[in-house]
Amino acid sequence: MQITKRQLPKVFLLASTLVLGSVVVPPVQAAATNPTPVCNTTGTSCTITFPYTGDSYIWSPPSDVRSMSISLAGAQGGRAGGNGARATATFKTVPTTPLYIFVGGQGSTGSGAAGGYNGGGAAGSGHNDEGSGGGATDIRTSPFLTDRIAVAGGGGGTGGWVGGVGAPGSGTTGAQGGNGQGIGGGGGTAVAGGAGGASNGSQTTPGSAGGLGVGGAGGRANTPSSVVAGGGGGGGGYFGGGGGGADTDSSGTDGGGGGSGSSFINATRFSTPVYIAGFQSANGAASISYNFGPTVTYFSGPTSPSKATIPVFNIAFGQSVTGLTADDFIISGSAQGCYISTLTGSGANYAASVAGCTDGTITLTLKVDTVFGNAIGPVRTYSTSSITLDRTVPEVGSLTKQPSSNALIVYKAIFSEPVTGLVADNTDWLVKGNGCVIQSMTGSGSQYTITISNCVDGDLAGLVLNSLAVQDAAGNIGPSLVNQTGVTKIDTTAPILRVTDVTAPGAAGLPIWVFDSEEPATGMSSDKFTFSGTATSCVMNYAVLRENLGWQISLSGCGVGSTQVTLASNSVTDSSGNTGPTLALASNVIEITPDEVVNETFDSPEQPSGAVLENTGSSGVEQGIERDKLLAEKELLLGDSQSSSGSKDLGDSSYKELGGEKVKDLGIIQLDDLQSTIMLVLLSLSVVLSAFAVGRSARTRRRH
Repeated sequence: MQITKRQLPKVFLLASTLVLGSVVVPPVQAAATNPTPVCNTTGTSCTITFPYTGDSYIWSPPSDVRSMSISLAGAQGGRAGGNGARATATFKTVPTTPLYIFVGGQGSTGSGAAGGYNGGGAAGSGHNDEGSGGGATDIRTSPFLTDRIAVAGGGGGTGGWVGGVGAPGSGTTGAQGGNGQGIGGGGGTAVAGGAGGASNGSQTTPGSAGGLGVGGAGGRANTPSSVVAGGGGGGGGYFGGGGGGADTDSSGTDGGGGGSGSSFINATRFSTPVYIAGFQSANGAASISYNFGPTVTYFSGPTSPSKATIPVFNIAFGQSVTGLTADDFIISGSAQGCYISTLTGSGANYAASVAGCTDGTITLTLKVDTVFGNAIGPVRTYSTSSITLDRTVPEVGSLTKQPSSNALIVYKAIFSEPVTGLVADNTDWLVKGNGCVIQSMTGSGSQYTITISNCVDGDLAGLVLNSLAVQDAAGNIGPSLVNQTGVTKIDTTAPILRVTDVTAPGAAGLPIWVFDSEEPATGMSSDKFTFSGTATSCVMNYAVLRENLGWQISLSGCGVGSTQVTLASNSVTDSSGNTGPTLALASNVIEITPDEVVNETFDSPEQPSGAVLENTGSSGVEQGIERDKLLAEKELLLGDSQSSSGSKDLGDSSYKELGGEKVKDLGIIQLDDLQSTIMLVLLSLSVVLSAFAVGRSARTRRRH
């Protein structure tokens, strides 16, 4: 990320132009482009080096970095002045916010030469060979000097002519510059800048004291002259070194060297600080080395599902690690009793064996920060995919016959879990029954359908599944035992039905038929029957006599004519799936005809509804007529039972009405031949008239 001068806070820009005596800190330019880090072959350890560019860098540590250290070197002072100091340390906690890196520039040579980038003090003026101070190299958490967390001090510049040598950068207290006739500047400390060196001769200005982050300027003559030796500039640092004093003595014009700036390591942020004095020549340098914690590149168990008694889980790291133990893993899942029995391996590859598990699911998880490589790690947990432990042999849950015709017997096999390897051959199956063969087998997973054909009618058939015929996804082979169906008697004959006329005797009986099946059959209903014939207004009544075996059809309300009912073909199905009857089954024909009225009456103008002839104590004439009628009826009845001639057949119904008790009412009457003849004529006339009247009021139906 780059920032422009316009984007920096105004306070920082003001601080960048802070004037300390004659020392001016150059304004900050746009942030330099970050260099590319150099990493080892596994990418687990990297170093990024920031060269001098005259500007700062903004850099953020990569994610998952677990350790990070710095190496900073201040710049050398001008005119072969003192080398910059080196400061190294390790972050106690890897920062997660950006870091600002400022790399010091080397001091220059010349009268009044500007100091090196990042705090070098300017050279004194005079002979034109004075050296300015070298800049410091530091790391900050913001662009401001007050937020520096590590600093390596710059070296002091050398004084003019045969002047004192600039001081090399060192630790938390900088060194004093070398003396010429002018005195060398003092080194910066942890709390203050170094003192300026005193000048030699009249009309001179001493070297300036160093300040926070900047070195002091070298001393100079009040009136510039080529015979004046200016002092060297102080080096930049946490606090800058003081500038060396000038010399105006013509007998030996030698300016004092600049003092070096102090170095600094923030004890809260870093551990193990190390300072090396006079380390860096030329421009300063900065580098940051960081290590990624061990990462898991592979972590997996056996193929799921597994029938392994002790499943093995393999784990590989991105770098060689140490410290891995069984306690570093968490075991989860539905399997119970699991524990890591052994842990083998070294370097980057390990294997964990898990024992004691019941069937169920299992997952292994590696905890964070459990191993050591370039750093502690891993930074996050790693888990295997869940695997299923299955050591149970697949068994047959059921092997049963399905509803089907015995021409094709269908069985269904249901297993306790999905299986493979089942084939329709005599290795896996045994078919019972003469002629029976497996016609087809369909299905997958846990359910299969097997169809048997060609069985001989009347024989017993069945199916046997042999043991060890299938295997489950985990590789368990089963079933452990032979499984067989019950036997089925082959029945390919359609159900046989018959119809019987069970109409009650007598003219008053309704037409009734019974349809019977020789074996239980289902599917019968009233809509399977149809009526035919010439009789009108018939109502067909359906009733079940015996469940799946017998049914009754009766007719009521019929007019005169023929009647018949028919059962449609294939109306019912037997237990073997055969349908019948093969042909439509028709009843016999019953004729309904008009006949004499013997048991039904209706209202007429001459007689009330349901009226019957009764002896009610009427007049003598009426009683005589009634008696004559009864005598005639007796003669008819006696003649009907004693003689086959000389009488009229009144029929069964007339007998029922006129016989019985009425004969008893007549008693034993003896008549002579003349009386018998007269009475017979009168009685016959009365009967004919009576029958005619009754015939108008009712009719009966007789079957023929």
